[in-house]
Amino acid sequence: GVRVVRAFDKEQSEIDRFESANDLLTRMQLHVGHISSLMSPLTYVIINLAILALIHTGALRVEAGVITQGAVVALYNYMSQILVELVKLASLIITITKALACAGRVSAVLDVESDMHGADTMPKEIDTDEEVRFENVEFGYATGGEPVLSGISFSVKKGETMGIIGGTGSGKSSLVSLIPRFYDATGGHVYIKGNDVKDYPLGALREIVGMVPQKAVLFKGTIRENLRWGNADATEEECIRMAKLACADEFIERFPDKYNTWIEQGGSNVSGGQKQRLTIARALLRKPKVL
Repeated sequence: GVRVVRAFDKEQSEIDRFESANDLLTRMQLHVGHISSLMSPLTYVIINLAILALIHTGALRVEAGVITQGAVVALYNYMSQILVELVKLASLIITITKALACAGRVSAVLDVESDMHGADTMPKEIDTDEEVRFENVEFGYATGGEPVLSGISFSVKKGETMGIIGGTGSGKSSLVSLIPRFYDATGGHVYIKGNDVKDYPLGALREIVGMVPQKAVLFKGTIRENLRWGNADATEEECIRMAKLACADEFIERFPDKYNTWIEQGGSNVSGGQKQRLTIARALLRKPKVL
């Protein structure tokens, strides 16, 4: 968010916020460091005291003829080996503690289960000229409050284009997100080819829907690899054709490596407009029933 920070002249407050967080982390690390640095010498002191006690007791026992000198030497060597392993164990305890904290954060993400489930099989095809139909749809976010959408009904036939206009926050993006089931309608029904979207397997549903997101997102890789997110089996000719339809071919051809041009993470080495045209080409390459 560096540009936003600059635009609102918040550099100093962000620096202060970072330094505050950094200071807290430093103090915590110092605290841990003090404990860690104490563990090793303390372990050595305890073990060496034990060795002293062993040698003293052993000498008395040897003098009394209870054990041999060799037995005392063997016990001393065993105690020295224990010393080394206990020092390692002290370091290992710190490492394990850090690892458990990291594992907890990772498992918290991996254990999240989607509450959205699709059907197991594809629904039977219904003979209809309607590609998409909304029937008295209502939708509200989990945060509560008034529904974002209510009483929405319309249909779009094959080959038709529909435009949805409205002010910021009026629910345009939310409405479109109901088609590939990024969200589920809280009331009413959304149909594709006459079947409720909930009757499709999620993967199959999203195969027949192509989307150009509001925020153009590209991934690390070549332009060709980014386009083939839309269709992994697309030929070179299909990639070029869709790029031309999206008016992306004109700037791709100016790059020295053309379709092999490397895209950095997030598309940071191309302009905003170029990213948008590449995402349009990517969606077209899917050849979706609903775009």
